[in-house]
Amino acid sequence: MPEISVITPVYNTEKYLLKCLNSIKNQTFKDFEVILIDDGSKDASPAILDEFAKTDARFKVFHKKNEGVTKARKDGIEYATGTYIAWVDSDDWIEENHLEQLYNAITANNADICVCNFVKEDKTGCTKYEEIISNLSNPLSNLIEQCSCRGCLWTKLIKKSLFDNSNVFPPDGINCWEDVIISANLYNLSKSTVHIPIYTYHVNDLNESSITRNKKNAEINMTDKINVIKYFENNERFKNLDLSYLKYNAKFFILLDCFMTQKKIPEDFYNLFGEKNNYKILITVLKDEQVSFGPRFIELFLILANIQFLAKPLHYLLANLRQK
Repeated sequence: MPEISVITPVYNTEKYLLKCLNSIKNQTFKDFEVILIDDGSKDASPAILDEFAKTDARFKVFHKKNEGVTKARKDGIEYATGTYIAWVDSDDWIEENHLEQLYNAITANNADICVCNFVKEDKTGCTKYEEIISNLSNPLSNLIEQCSCRGCLWTKLIKKSLFDNSNVFPPDGINCWEDVIISANLYNLSKSTVHIPIYTYHVNDLNESSITRNKKNAEINMTDKINVIKYFENNERFKNLDLSYLKYNAKFFILLDCFMTQKKIPEDFYNLFGEKNNYKILITVLKDEQVSFGPRFIELFLILANIQFLAKPLHYLLANLRQK
């Protein structure tokens, strides 16, 4: 059995796939297998996977019909035989010492989860993002209440035994923010977490076809985010957590993806989730999403705070200006 199983769900990423696969193959840590789940790709990805697997027996390809990333992740766990699970998205890439540093940290500390930082690459260049876990004995608070660390699985090396709990995954059909639910459940089950301040995972924010970035998926993503909030609200294990930050964050992205180009925002949106306003958290969300203070900041604040008598005329004015 290998020490690490790297799981990579793949869907229509032919443009970036070889860079991803080569970055995994060239790791300084060698005791790993790679579980490649082709989720019914329609481009050249299946052929690329099959050819690449011929060059290295550690790479194992599994083709399936398209059922979304949540089901692909579940299938990956079923096929994995490693002691630890690492995740690499098929349009991203990792530096050559990524696995080695995660493995050394998790074993040296006898931890269940090891978390690292990451680099996001987009048209403007590269930006470093730090995963801040101020309370390693209770990372759930940082994930849900403060959002100083993210739910993304690809910053984590995780003991496979944590996945033996069938309740780790969200219901099938949630394919946006599904990793927030998975990470929250893993943190809830884990006894210890360690963080290492390395930036060895590179997120490709140039892939416009990604489910989280493709505007064609906006309504699907909106439904998923709403269902993620409902999941946390209705789950006993999270009943003592303050979900304000998560709710504002969900509304922020729903607003940007679905309604900012409209002159009139649907009435139902203003009251979405119906939480009591926490202006301090709302301002933190906007700052975290790098919204600089100005008309757009005020517009977003008023909409998310449900101050409709000011939000509606300001949004109408700014929406008209954006369309010119």
